[in-house]
Amino acid sequence: LISQYNIFPKIQGLLPEFICLSPINQEFTKIWQEKSQLKFPLFGIYLDTIEFTIKMSDGTKQWIQLSNQEDAISYEGKTTILRGYIPSINQDFFRISSGKTAKLPIKVNGKDYCKNDIPQDYSIEIDDPQGTEDVCIRIEFHLQPGAFPELRVTDLEGKDKITAYLTDREKSSYSHIPIDKITSNREQESLNQINRLTIRQELEHFREYLLQLSRELDKLDNTGNKVRDYTRLRDLLKGAYQQIHKNSRNLDLLQFVDASSNEPVVSSLRTDLQNKSLHRITNIISALLNSNSRSVLNSVQKDFLVEAIMFTGKTYKFSQYLLPANLFSQSKAVRATEIRHRNLGNEYLQCLARVAVNEELQRQYFSLFNSYSKLESTQYLWGYGRILLWYYNFDSPVKFLNYRVHFTMIMEYLLSKSHINFNDQYKQNAFLALVYLLTFRATDKAFCQHGSAEMQMAERVIVHFSNDKIIFNQVSREKPLNQFFREMIEGTATDDDLDNLVGV
Repeated sequence: LISQYNIFPKIQGLLPEFICLSPINQEFTKIWQEKSQLKFPLFGIYLDTIEFTIKMSDGTKQWIQLSNQEDAISYEGKTTILRGYIPSINQDFFRISSGKTAKLPIKVNGKDYCKNDIPQDYSIEIDDPQGTEDVCIRIEFHLQPGAFPELRVTDLEGKDKITAYLTDREKSSYSHIPIDKITSNREQESLNQINRLTIRQELEHFREYLLQLSRELDKLDNTGNKVRDYTRLRDLLKGAYQQIHKNSRNLDLLQFVDASSNEPVVSSLRTDLQNKSLHRITNIISALLNSNSRSVLNSVQKDFLVEAIMFTGKTYKFSQYLLPANLFSQSKAVRATEIRHRNLGNEYLQCLARVAVNEELQRQYFSLFNSYSKLESTQYLWGYGRILLWYYNFDSPVKFLNYRVHFTMIMEYLLSKSHINFNDQYKQNAFLALVYLLTFRATDKAFCQHGSAEMQMAERVIVHFSNDKIIFNQVSREKPLNQFFREMIEGTATDDDLDNLVGV
């Protein structure tokens, strides 16, 4: 305790846990005078870190971190105002549906705020809405030491009165990932990625490589069979791949992007990739993997194959402009896996999954199931699960995927030996595929229901791997995939589980 008044002898006995500085040994008066003149705070207190979830217009949820240690400081105990902001789209307002109650889950210092051990949400209501259109709101938290953060919501246009109050969080449980959850996540991720494209320099570098590739391919004949030197093409493909492979969010640059979007940045890239010269990349891949040609490929040709396959896969939905040749035949898959060079077989299977953007290509990929689903050395099940998550239309009236048979076959193989004898990556891919296959419960009410053979086998798989922790960091660093599967089977999966599973 410090004070310019010598009152401490009176209170020292009452407050023995405090250190009291004598006015003789301090400069409080001088500091106070300087503060009055220079107007600086004497002290600051770090405030609670706030995160909240807002449901976007497409139904997806996004966590927004409201504050960090740099701005969440209260000087001399004064109230600090922090405004909600969506950095991915550079926006400081949110939309809510008129006439509906919006739920705003919050976390304080990384944990759910609870009353009587029940997580709380802020309910946001528009009193007497003036229309049916969405209302744009601004979300502010007023923070002060020792007090719970106060939410204030305002209408940007000032027309509506808005009320916010805490309510008990409603618990939802799931036995599968809802179809609309998957589709809305795809749409939201596409919007997010398109927004990133507008600010990423890598896209311009990628387009420069496409131009150079086009010029180099123009020198070839239509089939590419007369390629004399693959070195230049290999190096250009490698450079183009490096521009679109991964970013800080662990997503490839073109992953999830709707290639049919009318956004200018997408339209211009679509025009570049529709260049007929670029089609020859897959023509050359097809020629080199031709099962009728058993000639030995040299190391440069093999390197070209790896770079071309990796490049093609990383174009995702834009690959439809590069695929006049059929890459999905059984013979080409066999040929690719026979070539022992830089993991070529797995790169090929992953490429096929990334470019399986329509029903026919998906049908061909799934037709490889019997040949590859039990090969632990391949990434076939990696692609199987990703197609379901990224592309498959679960609402389609035509079910060309034999999901019930595949679901059973994956489980049968998982039961065929001890859990410790499986390749870790295979277990990750197998359990993710099983979880995504459970989405067919939404349209097939007989699939994997209580008492069914599928349910009984699923319960055996759960017991079989009960002592295993199949961690896949992209889903969760704490909860194993076999636990996600168990909770789906039991119908106890949560909203947070769904968010983790669709974020792969």
